[in-house]
Amino acid sequence: MRYLVTALVFLHSLCVLGQSSVSCDSLAQIALLNPGPYNVSSLDESDNIRNGPDYAGAHIYYPTNASESLSSIVLVPGFMNFESTLQNWGPFLAAHGIVTMTIGANYLTDSPTQRKEALLDAIITLKAEQTRIGSPLYYSLDINNFAVGGFSMGGGGAQLAAVSDPTIKAIIALNPYLSNASEADLNHNSPVLITSGELDLIASPSLHANVHYAVTPDSTPKQLYEIQNAGHDPLIGPNGGNGEVGMKVLSWLQAFLTDNHCYCPPILTVPSTASGFTHNIVCEDLFIQGCTDSTSCNYNPSATIDDGSCESQSCACPGDLNGDYAITVADVLLTLSEFGCMTNCTADINGDGFVNVTDILELLSMYGTVC
Repeated sequence: MRYLVTALVFLHSLCVLGQSSVSCDSLAQIALLNPGPYNVSSLDESDNIRNGPDYAGAHIYYPTNASESLSSIVLVPGFMNFESTLQNWGPFLAAHGIVTMTIGANYLTDSPTQRKEALLDAIITLKAEQTRIGSPLYYSLDINNFAVGGFSMGGGGAQLAAVSDPTIKAIIALNPYLSNASEADLNHNSPVLITSGELDLIASPSLHANVHYAVTPDSTPKQLYEIQNAGHDPLIGPNGGNGEVGMKVLSWLQAFLTDNHCYCPPILTVPSTASGFTHNIVCEDLFIQGCTDSTSCNYNPSATIDDGSCESQSCACPGDLNGDYAITVADVLLTLSEFGCMTNCTADINGDGFVNVTDILELLSMYGTVC
């Protein structure tokens, strides 16, 4: 009984934190919300975060009431722009569970290459927060999940950063500026979202954003969203394009940075504010990943996102009772509802023929696992 009480107390704490299973439809709806579901706070160098040598000044925005391991993005501004021009992204993305670090360039005139170095240096700073005693992000970060982005020359620098660091999982290039971009400059595999302004006279789409899209390898997931009647606005933020810029950026990061493929369909929606829109994304390729692997327990070479063939229980998640690809409160509740079952028990995690405290404890040990 003592173990069961412990399990129930643990379950209550999870419920308080709001961890529950959600469908793809509800996740897609969350992508449209501003602000997002999390409370947000921030850190700067006065809070003892690392002062990196390749950038000047930084703020880290983070969700205060999220319990899962958090993915992160670093953003750098463009030529003659201050860090503050991108800070509107911090609260927005952090409210949706993505730690967002905005940085300034050492010099306002820094080149895209120097801004690349700034982004890579900032990732070192974020990783240091994972182990810095006293940091609110202490052991809260997924140090394998980082994205980079920026505006104008910062966007160009973000593209270059992915070439230098192939572990970067996603790129947000806002009106990117990179003169004479070559295939070698943009030869990376990091999924990249590129925005541009139809009336941009500084980073003309035909000379910059369109070239970025064309030169980035076709094997790399990429999208180009040209915003109607927009110029070269350093303050472009989540509300750009009547909020559609924010929706695209968030959906892109959720799909490719956090690997939540429920956000793929919103990526493909043509914005009403687009004067140009193109991409090479196939959502089916994301949703069936693993289902066409002959070593997988739910192998089905004919799988699609509609036929339900990916709904079978994952080999890696024996406790995923509701088939949502994660061990959540919903699975714990299902196990508790079958407590004492001795025949045809769905929640018999350890295979001993009945559901007891051992199954609950085993499930709790896997809590938070993503299949």
